[in-house]
Amino acid sequence: MYFYNRENKIVFPVDVDKVYDCISEPVKILLGVLSVAGIHIVGIQISGSMSEDKPNTYLIAEINSELSKIQTDFFESIKLAANLKIPIMIEENILTFQGIKITKELLENSLAID
Repeated sequence: MYFYNRENKIVFPVDVDKVYDCISEPVKILLGVLSVAGIHIVGIQISGSMSEDKPNTYLIAEINSELSKIQTDFFESIKLAANLKIPIMIEENILTFQGIKITKELLENSLAID
């Protein structure tokens, strides 16, 4: 899985292959509680600095027609977004800091036959 910034041609790879379909029990419980309370998850926001191993990650929840953030684990959020088919919004500075800038030379080198 990866995020792509078309304008700046930056790719941000995310490795969630091993646990792609399994959401942890605590997150399942959280979703159940939110559902009973009538709160809907409408997206994921990834923001902040990359001084830590993982960026700040939030579930964007609609509560009484207002949007609120619930801080959550990065990988759980990615899996949740994939399973719920909700959008992921990621700040450009994270892509720039952690991402790989796609250049003509990089593409040519990756397609070159040894």
